[in-house]
Formats: sequence, C-alpha cells, structure tokens
Amino acid sequence: MGVWRIATHLLAAAAIALARLPTPLAAMLLLVVAASLWLGLRREQRRGRWVLTPLTADDWHLRYHDREERGRVCGGRVFRHLVTLRFRVEGRRWPRTIAIAADAVPADVHRRLRAWLNLREGDRQ
Repeated sequence: MGVWRIATHLLAAAAIALARLPTPLAAMLLLVVAASLWLGLRREQRRGRWVLTPLTADDWHLRYHDREERGRVCGGRVFRHLVTLRFRVEGRRWPRTIAIAADAVPADVHRRLRAWLNLREGDRQ
C-alpha cells in the first residue's frame, strides 16, 4: 500500500513541477504534497489492532503493538454497525477514540458492547 501512496505523491509533485506556476505557489503546493505523504505513511505505519481487556465496568486495559495503557471509558456512541469508545488514558491530555466495527468482533461481543453503552448512557440521563 505504501508504494502506491508514494507513487501518487511523486506524480502529484511532478505535475506541480512541470506546471508553469509562480514559484511561491509551486513551493507551497509541494510542501502540501510532502506533508500529505508524511502523514499518510505515518498513519499507515501506526495502523493496527487494539486489544481491549475490561478491568472493571469503566476501567479498561488497552494494548496496541508495544504500548500498554490503562484507560477509563469517558463516552461512546452506538451506531448500527459501529461502536466508538472514548477513553481517558492515564498520562495523556486528550481522550483516545477507538472505532469498533461490527465485523471486527464476534456478533455477540458487539451486541453486548452496544447494550452496555446504551445502558451506561441511560444512567447518565
């Protein structure tokens, strides 16, 4: 996947270089293409699977490749085929959001997670 990303960004850079654009505009566009490539490759490198293990109802153990963190559920959204969980991770300023698609986990696990979030949101109202 990274080869195609690099090839398309090189084509975009070549098109900008061959176009007769003013130098400041061409430099700015090349900078945007370079930033896009860097962010895309970084995102692709970091893509992976989270392993979630419940410790208590609200505390979860999150493991992602070589990192292990402990987080507290601070919210979530329930959709028909998707559940998002927001975690407040110890030592981090911003909460982490994880999307869990229905086909990423067994159907029973996804159904229980949806029910748990719906009950949790109902308790807050």
